[in-house]
Amino acid sequence: MKNLKKIMCSAIATLSLAVCAVTPFSDTVTSEKSFSIINTLEAEAAEGRLYNQNDSKWASVKFRGYSGDMKSSGCGIFSFCNAIYALNGKKADAQEVGQWAVNVGAFKPGSGGTYREPFYNKVQNAYGSRLGFKVDGQYWGSVTNSRLINHLRNGGVAVIHVPSHFMAITGYSNGNYHVIESASRLPGDSWQSANKLSSGNTKVDWFVLLSRTSSPAPNPVQPVQNNNSYFARYTGSSGSIVEGLKAIGVDSSMSYRKSIASANNISNYSGTAQQNQTLMNLLKNGQLKKPGSSSGTSVTVNYFPKYTGSSGSIVDALRAVGADTSFSYRQKIAEKNGISNYAGNASQNSSLLSKLKSGNLIKP
Repeated sequence: MKNLKKIMCSAIATLSLAVCAVTPFSDTVTSEKSFSIINTLEAEAAEGRLYNQNDSKWASVKFRGYSGDMKSSGCGIFSFCNAIYALNGKKADAQEVGQWAVNVGAFKPGSGGTYREPFYNKVQNAYGSRLGFKVDGQYWGSVTNSRLINHLRNGGVAVIHVPSHFMAITGYSNGNYHVIESASRLPGDSWQSANKLSSGNTKVDWFVLLSRTSSPAPNPVQPVQNNNSYFARYTGSSGSIVEGLKAIGVDSSMSYRKSIASANNISNYSGTAQQNQTLMNLLKNGQLKKPGSSSGTSVTVNYFPKYTGSSGSIVDALRAVGADTSFSYRQKIAEKNGISNYAGNASQNSSLLSKLKSGNLIKP
């Protein structure tokens, strides 16, 4: 009997220790965690998506007290991290954010997932300073809500709720929305119509607005130019210098383009893609000098510093040269460099990165 009592006491003591070891609820955020996964994952497929929820690694990420894992229950956490990455290029550690959300009762894997209101009521205080964002409000409404559209137009991003799921919206253009999806209801990085986001399992019924708390350094002011010395600025969407010149009523023949190229310090013009792109960039910026114009008027184009690193990511490269990496600013960079309808796809990002590496990426 004495031995039985000793065994029971030992068992009770062990149970007490186990209960005490449970992570307490706290708003405190640990800056470094030994179990971090972010250092082993690269940005997924498209520049806007930092995390792919379908990656098998997330099935092993679980939290004490819950049976669910981040692969099956983490869309709310991933959508937040993806939205912040698209907003300003900051890489939030999804595993750390998940643990914080569990601690404050805002994330219950396998038992409802992310609880939006407690999450967004507290996340700015916990991470806003480190990740450079603020929460501008949570709202019930559809994707056509004017508050949401105006926020996106002004460079903000949003996390949206659709039936039993969260996604991020990071841009708006002509009635279409740039969506970052961590799971599989839509492509990982795509433009979607209002109709698509208003029905079925992608129908938006709620959104939270996020914006940056810091702005990029202003670009140097470009000099005022003598309008008589420059062609009118081309404002169309074509990437062809021939079409651009035609649109402003200028001779687009090969012989005249040679004269234009010579006036703009392009020697041995033969109509290559690179030469034409340079001419088009100048034309879109209102900086394409006319042949025979006064040599006393100089063209000043502001370029980003040359990127000398090895990363294949335009986001990482822009960050390395001290530039804003948000999706909305990359849209402006793309437009300035002759890329219309920028969606952050691999081809467009490769073109921007190539120019940045050669020191020829023009600042907007």
